[in-house]
Amino acid sequence: MGLAIAIVSQKARIAKSTLPRLIAREYAAYGWRVQIADGDLLQTGCVRRQAAALEPAVPIEPFRNADEIEGRKRRFDLVVMDGPPHSTAGTLHMAAAADLVVLPPA
Repeated sequence: MGLAIAIVSQKARIAKSTLPRLIAREYAAYGWRVQIADGDLLQTGCVRRQAAALEPAVPIEPFRNADEIEGRKRRFDLVVMDGPPHSTAGTLHMAAAADLVVLPPA
C-alpha cells in the first residue's frame, strides 16, 4: 500500500498547488508510481499546471472526498493530495487519510 501526503490550508494563493506538483515530480523521478489528487474541484490548480508538461509526467485526477484516497493508495506508491483553498470538515478527513500533512505558511 502506498503513502499519502496532504497539502492543506485555509488560504488560497500560497503555492498550495505548486507544492504537490513539485513533491510528486521528485518522487516520480526516482521511479515511484505517483498520482496527484486535486481536491479543489472549482479551480483544479494542479490540473491546470499539468499543461506545463513537466517531466516525468505525473497523472492528476480530481477527488471529491478522502474516502477515494484509500483505493488510490493501493494503485500508487504515493498519492499527493492538493486540498481546497479553505478549511472544511473534508480537510480533517483528508488529514486523517494522509501519512503526512503539510500546512504551507500563509
